[in-house]
Amino acid sequence: MIAAICMRFAYPSVSAEGKACWLIQSAPISYRDFLLVKVAVYAAPLTLLSLLLTAFANFILGANAVVWTFTLAGALLLAVTLVSLGVGLGALSPDFNAENPLQVGLSLGGFGYMAVSLPYVAAVMVLMARPVMRYFLRVVGVEQGAISATIPIVIALTLSALLSVISLLAAERRLTRFKSD
Repeated sequence: MIAAICMRFAYPSVSAEGKACWLIQSAPISYRDFLLVKVAVYAAPLTLLSLLLTAFANFILGANAVVWTFTLAGALLLAVTLVSLGVGLGALSPDFNAENPLQVGLSLGGFGYMAVSLPYVAAVMVLMARPVMRYFLRVVGVEQGAISATIPIVIALTLSALLSVISLLAAERRLTRFKSD
């Protein structure tokens, strides 16, 4: 759900500058700072929404403290990464002439964003399920090594960091080239 909301709002956020894009080009702010502000503006409410939805689901399901911890951490990780990915990929091919931000989200780039974000969400869900399953197995008396719970968490964190950083760096480079064109 957060990925779809990001496609609607975060992905077209750079394109939404429209004809005022010259202000950004002439402003005394770097493109990196511009993109980070975009991420912060969209990450705050979407992270809150993600955490609220996760907390509501945990409450309805009667989850215990360990499940709450993992699901809330996963929701936080997903929300911030999806917003970063949306802003970054949206800045790779901005359409400053679009009359409606929905047009930008429904472009080929918007579908590309969804093609990257949905497998990412699935991967993080699978990776975060491993430590929770380890916890449940330990509760019923089956012991496993600590490394088997740590590796999926490290992979999920690394994948999230790479997607966020790479998309924002590529967007910064694209906007810098766009300025010189």
